[in-house]
Amino acid sequence: MSNAQDTYPHPVQQIIETCLYYANLARFDEATACLLHAREQLHASHSSLAAVAEAYIASHTRYRETQQTLQSACRSFALAEAELHSWLARLARTQPTPAEPPSAPAPAPFLLPSLPSEATAHLPPLTIHCFGRFAVERAGKTMALCANRNGRALLRYLAAQPHHSAPLYVLMELLWPEDAPEIARHKLHVAASALRRSLNAGLTLNKGVGYLLCDGTIYQLNPSAPLQIDIETFVNAYRAGYCASGTARLAHYEAACQLYTGPFLLEDLYADWTQIRREQLVQIYLEMCASLANSSLAKGRYDAAISWAGRVLAENRCDEAAYRQLMLAYAGAGRRAEALRQFQRCRNALVEEMGIGPSAETLALFEQLHNGDLPDFARAVGD
Repeated sequence: MSNAQDTYPHPVQQIIETCLYYANLARFDEATACLLHAREQLHASHSSLAAVAEAYIASHTRYRETQQTLQSACRSFALAEAELHSWLARLARTQPTPAEPPSAPAPAPFLLPSLPSEATAHLPPLTIHCFGRFAVERAGKTMALCANRNGRALLRYLAAQPHHSAPLYVLMELLWPEDAPEIARHKLHVAASALRRSLNAGLTLNKGVGYLLCDGTIYQLNPSAPLQIDIETFVNAYRAGYCASGTARLAHYEAACQLYTGPFLLEDLYADWTQIRREQLVQIYLEMCASLANSSLAKGRYDAAISWAGRVLAENRCDEAAYRQLMLAYAGAGRRAEALRQFQRCRNALVEEMGIGPSAETLALFEQLHNGDLPDFARAVGD
């Protein structure tokens, strides 16, 4: 008996194979777009396939809605965190002078003591890039890290942690969840040794001194070493901008956005521990880009507005607000045809990826531009 798939029209079968190819790569938007196209070509005799396709499309719609809810929650979390730091900074500025020096704060958990400054005087500055492809520079030169895959994974994990440290048992579970404890411990020791040698390569250091420290239970990047990590600089600039206003805020935002060269830790794209952090960072980035685009529109800097809105769409091609910013920017620059073309791009993206059309706000702007009316930019971009 022949397989039912053999009776499908050849174009439909090819589209379904392409859909499965995209789905296996976790590129579900492209997979859904293929099914939407295939659905139109299915004959009545392929009702079972059509039903499966409809069920998948409906499931993808729910997936996208849930994803948008998560993105919104991450953005709210980022805003709440920035607000919290703003009030903490204000509290620190307004506290009364104590009669006696305050006692030393309790040490943070899972931290090793810092080494004396003379012990780390010969450690060159280390710069770690977590956006896009992971890279490490020492004294401005890109380093060749160890060949040990888990050694590199250990460095990525420590670099992303708030205090750049982690206890032994966390790393064993993270990197070797299926191995027995004694085997995982040995593998961690081997990976850490390989990483330490590559970070300290070419340096004359005393035993126990270097970029990676361990006391047998805790692994940590040396807190006394000169260390700069792009995601920390990015978040600090965002927080500074959030607490500022006017040109100062925009300057902080622009400095932060220049650091964003791609998603957080592409090497760990499917690792559970990176998911929430990656989403939080991209939402912060999109918020700043949108703010910079609006400011550029209000000031008549249309090329800059086009650039910032384009950055948003590079991350999320279904962001309607960014399309409206592009429509306004092109219209302001006297490029009406290009402004109207952005509406077509917006509509195509929404239909292909989400199965919906543009919002009433986007439609109204399109009608206004189509009729040759130039919007009130101050009112159109908001605060």
